[in-house]
Amino acid sequence: MILDELTWPEVEALDRVRVLPVCVLAATEQHSLHLPLATDRLIGSEIVERAERRLPETLLLLPPLAVGCSAHHLGFAGSLSIRHTTMLAAIEDLARSIHRHGFRKLLLINSHGGNHAAMVVAIQQLLETLPDLNVAGASYWSLAAQALTELRESALGGMGHACELETSILLRIRPDLVRMERAEQDGAFSPSRFFGHEMLKAAPVATARPFREFTRHGGYGDPTVATAEKGERFLEAIVDAVVALSLEFTGHSD
Repeated sequence: MILDELTWPEVEALDRVRVLPVCVLAATEQHSLHLPLATDRLIGSEIVERAERRLPETLLLLPPLAVGCSAHHLGFAGSLSIRHTTMLAAIEDLARSIHRHGFRKLLLINSHGGNHAAMVVAIQQLLETLPDLNVAGASYWSLAAQALTELRESALGGMGHACELETSILLRIRPDLVRMERAEQDGAFSPSRFFGHEMLKAAPVATARPFREFTRHGGYGDPTVATAEKGERFLEAIVDAVVALSLEFTGHSD
C-alpha cells in the first residue's frame, strides 16, 4: 500500500494492528562522477517497494524524506543538506502524524549513512514524547551485512559511497542514470584499527570529515566491479532482510 495513492477513507479503514507504516530516510547529494544525486532515494524506495509487493497487506509506504544530513557532501555541486535538528524534527512530526491516525508502530529504513545518528536519536526521543508508539529503524546495508559480504567482489574498502553496492543496484533499477564510463575507484581505505571503515565495517571511533578531504571526486569504494546482475542479488538479500524484520516487528509470520 502506498499512502499517498490512497484516499483518506481508505487509510481510515486500515487495520491498525496489522498495518506497518514504513518511511525511507534518504538524501539528495553527490555520488561521484557516475551516479545521480537521487541515488539514496532511488535505492531506498526500490527496497521498500519490493518489500511492499511481498507484504501488500502489511506495509504502508510513506513518502520518503528525500533530503538528509549531508553536510559532508556540500563541497560538491548539487548536494543538499538539512541539519540534524531538522531531521529529528521531521521524523518526530511524521511519527506524530501517524500516531494521530491510530498507528502504534513505525519502521524507518535508512538509505544514507549521514542520517543514521539522527535516526537513532529520534527513536530515543520518541520513547519520551510518544511512549505508546513503537519505532524501529535500520540502515539497509546493516540489515543484510552478512549476505552482502558473501556477494561482494571488491576487497575491504570497496563499499562506501557510489561504490560496488550502490552502482550495481542503480545499474539494475535505473541504468539510464548511470555513467559507467566515468566510474573510478576512489577514496583511500585506512588500515587503522580505530578509524578504518567502509559500508560493511563500522569504525570503533566516530569522526566526521568532508568528502573533499579524502576522495578525488566524491566516491568511496570500487564501482568498477559493479554489474546489474549483482545489483539484483544485492537487492534480493536486502529485501529478504526487510521483509523478515517487518514480520518480526509486527508479530506476524508468512
